[in-house]
Amino acid sequence: MGLYIIQMHRRDMADPAPIFHTFVTMNERHNIVFLSLGSNRGDRMEALRTAEKLIAERIGAVTGRSPVVESGPWGFTDDTLFLNDVLEVRTSLSPHEILQVAGEIEEEMGRERKVPVYDEWGKRVYSARIMDIDILFYNDVILESKELTIPHPAISIRRFVLAPFSMFRPGFVHPVLKKTMREMLDECPDKSEVRVIEDLRKER
Repeated sequence: MGLYIIQMHRRDMADPAPIFHTFVTMNERHNIVFLSLGSNRGDRMEALRTAEKLIAERIGAVTGRSPVVESGPWGFTDDTLFLNDVLEVRTSLSPHEILQVAGEIEEEMGRERKVPVYDEWGKRVYSARIMDIDILFYNDVILESKELTIPHPAISIRRFVLAPFSMFRPGFVHPVLKKTMREMLDECPDKSEVRVIEDLRKER
C-alpha cells in the first residue's frame, strides 16, 4: 500500500491555492488509470501499438482498450488525421509517476517536447505529433497541481476521447461532473466526425 497526497481545489475559485489536502491510499496492484493515446505522424496504427506495449511494460497491465478511431486535429489544422484510442491500465504508480513515464515514452517514440504556445485569446495552440499520451482518470481521484490535473480538464469537449471511451466503458462516471461517458458524449459540444478504424479488442 502507498500514501499519496492530493491537493484539493475549488474549480470555481480564482485563487489557485488549495483549500485542503487529503490523503489517498493506493493499492499497489489495483489502481486503475485511463489513458488517451493519439498519433497523426508516421505509421499511426503502429505508433498506437508501440505505445501500448511500452505502457504495459512500464506503467502496468492493460486491462481494457477502446476501438481505434480517426478524427481531425483538435485545436489546430493539419493535413493528416489523428488515430486515437483509450486504454484502461492497472498500475502501482502514482499519478505523477505515470505522467513522467508517459512523457518518456512520447519522447522515446520521437515526440519533440516544446514550450506551450498560446494564441492572442490565451487559448493553447496544439500541433501534430507522433504520440500523445494524456491521463484521463486515476481511480476516482480529483487532483490539481502545477504539473497535472485529474480528471483531464478537456474530456467533456473532446469527442475523439469521449467516443472511443463510451464504446467500451459507457457507464464510467466522471468523479466531478457525475455523468457517465455516454451522457457526456451526448452532450459534447464538439460535433466533429469520429469514425471507428479498428477494434483492437477483437484481436485479444
